[in-house]
Amino acid sequence: MLVRTYAGTKNIPQLARMHEQSMNICWHALSLWWFNLLDGRGPYDVYTNWKEPIETLAFIAQIDKPF
Repeated sequence: MLVRTYAGTKNIPQLARMHEQSMNICWHALSLWWFNLLDGRGPYDVYTNWKEPIETLAFIAQIDKPF
């Protein structure tokens, strides 16, 4: 069975690790531009909102999963 989760908006690298450990999800989905303080839908400033997904992409690359 293929399982995919919706992208989180806070603590994204930790969330990706949890998804891998608990579900071994088939691929990760990340929001690179939305859900931040600028658009009023997330907890992070624009810089942090960009930094967290980049850190998460590094993790995804290490485990050979598609993005």
